[in-house]
Amino acid sequence: FVGPHIWRVSIEVRSVRLTTRNANVFVAYSYGPLRQPRPFRTNPPTLARRNTTVYLPHSFAAYTLLETDSALRDALDEPLRVELWVRDIYRKDGPIGFVEAALAPVFDRPWQESSSMPSMVHGFRVLDQVCPIVGSDTPEPRKIGALRLLVFLEDLGLPGQAAVAAVPAVAAVSAPCRARSASPPAAASPNACGSAPLSAGRAHSAAPAPAVAGDGAAASPAYAAAYELEIWRRAEEDKFRAYLVEQEAAMKDRVEEEYRQREAARSEEFQRTYSELRGVEAKVRQKLQELQGREAAIAAEDARSSAQFDEERRRAESACREREEAARRQVAEAQQELELERGRARRLQERIAEVEDDLAAAQRRAGDLEEQLEEAQLKLAKSPLAKAQLELEAARLQLREQHSHMQAIMASRDHFRGKVEELCARLLDQQVPQASPQRPVPATADCSRPMPQQCGTAEVGELTSALRRIQDDLAHLAREWDPEPSAAARSGPLPLPRAGSGRPSDMASQPNEAGEHLAWLLRQREELLDSGVYTRDDPVLRALEERIRAASMARGPAAAIGQ
Repeated sequence: FVGPHIWRVSIEVRSVRLTTRNANVFVAYSYGPLRQPRPFRTNPPTLARRNTTVYLPHSFAAYTLLETDSALRDALDEPLRVELWVRDIYRKDGPIGFVEAALAPVFDRPWQESSSMPSMVHGFRVLDQVCPIVGSDTPEPRKIGALRLLVFLEDLGLPGQAAVAAVPAVAAVSAPCRARSASPPAAASPNACGSAPLSAGRAHSAAPAPAVAGDGAAASPAYAAAYELEIWRRAEEDKFRAYLVEQEAAMKDRVEEEYRQREAARSEEFQRTYSELRGVEAKVRQKLQELQGREAAIAAEDARSSAQFDEERRRAESACREREEAARRQVAEAQQELELERGRARRLQERIAEVEDDLAAAQRRAGDLEEQLEEAQLKLAKSPLAKAQLELEAARLQLREQHSHMQAIMASRDHFRGKVEELCARLLDQQVPQASPQRPVPATADCSRPMPQQCGTAEVGELTSALRRIQDDLAHLAREWDPEPSAAARSGPLPLPRAGSGRPSDMASQPNEAGEHLAWLLRQREELLDSGVYTRDDPVLRALEERIRAASMARGPAAAIGQ
């Protein structure tokens, strides 16, 4: 551009972000090229929390400059220093950081147009930058946050004709004022630019009137009227000054009286306050003495506590040293034991490795032997001698089974022989007093006949059939047998009691006899089951179970009668 232009430089401190602390902050700066009348600052202070962006209020300022393009570029090369201040209610305001921003790069920004601002001839440029805040309250400078700064540069064009014509107009107005001020006071009018001071009026009133002879202008009626007006003004001024002196004296007397009254009231108030202060002072002295006594007691207690604390600390230190030494000894012993155990473990591992090697060799050897054994068994199985040995083992097994079967049959035979003999003896004892003949027992003729101790395989069938016949006869006898009362004396089976028979003594002895008879029947059943020949489905055992059930039912009423 040719010639000076009108530039508008606007600066906006938009936001601030602190990263180390919370504070009430405001921004201030003073920049020489802007020709500021006073430093700029934002108001009111804003609370900025840590790691939070805060927008500052009233942070925009615009400055108008009349400069050429090159001069403005040179002026804005100087960096702008913006200071960040903190407001604290307990301390004086102080800076906590600053920002140095370069404004010259605004000339490198492109021109922009705005329809809402027609005063801009060529548009405006804007520079938006975020600058780090360097801390100033720490020994070493460090970054404490960031500040966003916007710079606007507007070109308002060349100065207008009205602005250029304003300078001669001011000069034209100032010149008559200077001319009138140079004329004598008598020719001054009330519309003059400046009025003479009051002391100057007094001087003029005291001065003699100027001579009017020989001066045509002074002898004119206008001059005479002006002179009279000046004399009247001075007289009125003297009267007003006298009135002011009187008012001043009256006001002075009134003020002195008020001052005297206020002084008396103040003296009375002072005496009363002084007496109250003396009482408060006495109380304070008493409290101070009490506090001093307490302080002395606290100091003594503190000394005693310090001594006790030192003693306990020494004891604790000695105990800690002893514990540390014991712990070190235990650690050393544990390390030695650990080394010994590690050595033992290494030796055991070596021994285990050797044993595993031996085991592997033995397993290989066993595998070889098993293979050899299998081959030998295959060879032996194919030979005639092996077949003969197998047949011999089978025959021996059959012989053992036949022998055990014969032993069982012989034991059963002996058992039945004894039972049959016992039963025959009891039947013979019961048949002696009776006249009626009884059914002959087929097996009694053979009961006393001794049986051979060893039987061959050919006699097994005959013995089995004979035993079966004996079982059938015994079952038939058990169903038809009705023992007499005389047999109860020989611990035999007892008959059931009949209703209405017997004396009280006999009735008292019946429960014992019924119990013995029931016990005898139970023993007989167990012996038959233990022999292995009878089962629970056998007719003999079923008949015996019926007798046991009948004896149990007979034992119940007999016991009730005995009681």
